[in-house]
Amino acid sequence: MSTTNAANDNGGPSIEMFHLTGKGPFWNQSNDTLRATARQCALKFYESEGRLLDDREMLLLWVAVQRWHGVPEHSLMPEEMRRQ
Repeated sequence: MSTTNAANDNGGPSIEMFHLTGKGPFWNQSNDTLRATARQCALKFYESEGRLLDDREMLLLWVAVQRWHGVPEHSLMPEEMRRQ
C-alpha cells in the first residue's frame, strides 16, 4: 500500500490517498486471506494517519483487497461495488 498526494474535501487524510499496487497472491477462495490483508491495510492506515477507517472507507478497502487478490469482478461483495 502506498500513499499519493490526492486531495479530499475535508483536507484530512482519507483512504482514497492509499493504493494497493501490483497484484497480491491469488485468494484461492480463502476469506481468511482477504481478511488478513484487509487487517494489515487498516493497521497501516491507522499507524500512518492516527485514526480508524470509517464504514465507507472500510468498504472501499475491502473491495480493493478483493481486487488485489484476484477475486473475479462478478464475485465482489458487496454487489453495488462491482464495475459495470
